[in-house]
Amino acid sequence: MCPIELGEFEKGKEPEAIKGSTVKPAVEKFLVENKNSAFTTREIAEHIDANKATVNHTVRKLVEEGKVERKSVGGLIYNHWVEGAEPSKEEEEE
Repeated sequence: MCPIELGEFEKGKEPEAIKGSTVKPAVEKFLVENKNSAFTTREIAEHIDANKATVNHTVRKLVEEGKVERKSVGGLIYNHWVEGAEPSKEEEEE
């Protein structure tokens, strides 16, 4: 991950490196393919071979978008793809 300028940090602007991340499509694909189950952030990270903190950030964004539901069950937070939610369309490279 690359550093961001202080102005972007203060505005809470998401760095380009995160915007172009391959983690979001991988998280979406995994949850859509396994929509009959709910997973902890750690389980998702292990299945897609990604950093747990990055997956957590991505899942929180998906919750804000209304695509993922989070619930605490037995003291652990589980994530589940919302029925009818559409995965993001991948931007095509020119």
